[in-house]
Amino acid sequence: LGIHAAHLAPPSLTTDLTMQQRLQAVKECNLLLRDPLLPGKLRDIAYRILISGFKMGPNKSWGNKSWGAKEDAHCIHCGKDESVPHAFLTCAPVYQLWEQLLAWWAKRTKQHLKPTHRNVLLGLVTDDDDDGATLSFPELKQPYLFLRTAAYEEIRTERFLRRERQNSQRTTKQLVQATLGRLQGYASALYKQAAHWERWKHTKTDSVTVHKHIEARSMDAFHIAWRDTGLVYIRHSADKSNYPIILRI
Repeated sequence: LGIHAAHLAPPSLTTDLTMQQRLQAVKECNLLLRDPLLPGKLRDIAYRILISGFKMGPNKSWGNKSWGAKEDAHCIHCGKDESVPHAFLTCAPVYQLWEQLLAWWAKRTKQHLKPTHRNVLLGLVTDDDDDGATLSFPELKQPYLFLRTAAYEEIRTERFLRRERQNSQRTTKQLVQATLGRLQGYASALYKQAAHWERWKHTKTDSVTVHKHIEARSMDAFHIAWRDTGLVYIRHSADKSNYPIILRI
């Protein structure tokens, strides 16, 4: 976590982290990605951000043609030197995207987060006032993970479209809508999985032992994380082609 090392500790901490504390923070960053319901493609992007696994930055080889020519060393949006933190956080249009996404998050959950390196790229949300998190709710852990990774996915898509297809840059509003659209889709898939799990569970006897990762798929778990936190409401409709849940925009 070389590119993230300076951000492992909360800003209010006035002393350096011990080696044990650093290892614990690194472990927590990785454990956040172990949600059994997180799609593999989202986990892959988030993990590559953690380990600087993208071919961008001053220490990376630019000869890989799948990532373009040597000019990939510079940001497609602003022309500044490219890096993982720049691409996924500090580049001006990306930072504006995070500001608006976290404003929506605060409106719905009452958890106020700032678009800091620690909050956005590491996911180490705390109730430290200096870190911008005024409230820390365990039940928001999964939804926030999905919000972060859906935004990563949209940011990566935007950069690909601009670099490879020469598309015009979308506005911040368009990027926000696209990211929340992704989140809507993932939340809906989680709801459908929970409904399937409930039907499966009732076909089993009481003697079946339910693993904690399987229990995370239950409808109760979905309600606690998504409905009760104010992020979605459930729409009961006979039209199965529509999303069964609606994200509160």
